[in-house]
Amino acid sequence: MQLENRMLFSNLSECKIQWSLAGQNGFIQVDAKRDAKVTTKIAIAKQPSSNEKLMIKVYDPRGVMIDIYAFNVVPSIAEKASTQATIASWNYEQKGNILMASTRNLQVQVNLVSGDIEKVRFKGDRIWNHGPRLMILPLNGWGNGTQMTGDNLDIKPYTDVCKNRIVEEIKLDKSLKEFTVSIKESYTEAKGTISYQFLSDGTLNVGYKYTVQKDVNPRQWGFVFSLPESFQQLDWQRNGLWTYYPKDHIGRETGTAKLRSDTKISGPAGPPVLPTTAWRLDRNGLGTNDFRSTKMYITQADLTNDTSFFSVISDGHQHIRAWQEQGSIKALIAGYSNMGGEGFFRGHARKMDKPLNSGDLVMDHIQIKLN
Repeated sequence: MQLENRMLFSNLSECKIQWSLAGQNGFIQVDAKRDAKVTTKIAIAKQPSSNEKLMIKVYDPRGVMIDIYAFNVVPSIAEKASTQATIASWNYEQKGNILMASTRNLQVQVNLVSGDIEKVRFKGDRIWNHGPRLMILPLNGWGNGTQMTGDNLDIKPYTDVCKNRIVEEIKLDKSLKEFTVSIKESYTEAKGTISYQFLSDGTLNVGYKYTVQKDVNPRQWGFVFSLPESFQQLDWQRNGLWTYYPKDHIGRETGTAKLRSDTKISGPAGPPVLPTTAWRLDRNGLGTNDFRSTKMYITQADLTNDTSFFSVISDGHQHIRAWQEQGSIKALIAGYSNMGGEGFFRGHARKMDKPLNSGDLVMDHIQIKLN
């Protein structure tokens, strides 16, 4: 393995570097001055499995741990099961402006006037309420003064979707193998087309392409789905910026978050007394910090009520943010997200900004599994 000394004054020989893997451990001793790179080997007697990580802990000359890393050393191999499931045919029934499309397990209700997917049920359980809606959320560092001293302590959630939606055209493909809805629509902020391809096994492919109608430096953009309020657990896997996160960190690579906790709702300045639980469990009306924080670069994210699942399958380029609002659970599946407009880190965060000009495109493909 290769080590690089990024410390300004210390040689790596002054540090204690401890490794552990597959129940084995030891120390690495190298001589590396500032900016130097060295290569060393770790001898292990036992072959690690794919779920075991090489842990590296670095202690400075004072004995204080200053860094920690976790590396995968054995690649995991996922074997795709060979299945020959019978594809169920779609049936269609229209009553007035409502179209019902159904297979053995999946039922989809479409409003032919508003273009909304109003209800989706899988095996009888309601998984999807209505929508979704396009979000192009402008970057915003304004907070009515600091939260501790601002005049208005009831800070409005920053979750606005695009405004003044007008449906221009609805196209349906009612085949026996799949059901597809394509909607051409416009908002004040953008105009374009979104399509939903429903497969009988609960797979949903969503594709969209919109032209931005005014300049904006976005915080996030994507589509906001509305789920029943019972979907109060978020599970996720994601590609992290770092190789190691503490177990209670809201940015950890894998985790489970609940909408609510036993912690009292925090005021704008935080909890009124010394907390006895982790910060991730602090909450407001949108949910706990853990539940409502954006999980970036996901490979999979599941919202569940323990019996049904709304799962997003991704290649790591998408992000998810969930929150409670008006008796439902909202889920933004974002094609773009950045670090926000917080003033202290803005100088670093602006390197991730991707401003949109009028005429630019926002487009993405979302794969969802309903089960």
